[in-house]
Amino acid sequence: MTYFGGPNGGPHTDAQELCIAASTTSLAFSGKTLSSPTQNTVVQAPYSAYAFTDTAARYEVIFNAGALYEINVSSLDGNTFYGQFTPTAGSGGGGGGGAGTSTLTVAVSINGVASPAAGVVIQNVPAPGSQTEFCNALQNDTTFTNIGTAAGGSLTINSCTYANNTGTISATLNITTPIALTVPYTVTYTYN
Repeated sequence: MTYFGGPNGGPHTDAQELCIAASTTSLAFSGKTLSSPTQNTVVQAPYSAYAFTDTAARYEVIFNAGALYEINVSSLDGNTFYGQFTPTAGSGGGGGGGAGTSTLTVAVSINGVASPAAGVVIQNVPAPGSQTEFCNALQNDTTFTNIGTAAGGSLTINSCTYANNTGTISATLNITTPIALTVPYTVTYTYN
């Protein structure tokens, strides 16, 4: 993520880049891990916010539909805004990195048969910055998760992985109406 500092100083320098791992329970960067956040319940869905503190600053981590969006940095009491971390271009998420720079190819395999064989290509898509970002975004995508109910059954996500710009979802579609049928499938997302 890249830091954009304001005029009030703070523990980071303008344009500083850090590799940050964030979840609703922990925030890790520069060899430190912060935990025990306070949720900001004023923030409305699809956004959520969690405040972590260390000895130098308060970090409010903002998620958009479960994916890391931005991190606001302020004084410990939250009254002085220092700056903001946003995903570096191409790392995924939102904020300043929201502009897509990757070509995404989505390929589906149903019962081991690829359909369509070449996959679907989508231009200008930001690549996720981590497995957590990729999997959380997909598991919170109602278009994806409602596939089961739209087909008259349920969808179970068996596994989710993301490495080397490739994300893989293994799922099982259980159809109950009009006939009982179990369909295992894999969706592969390749960012180039």
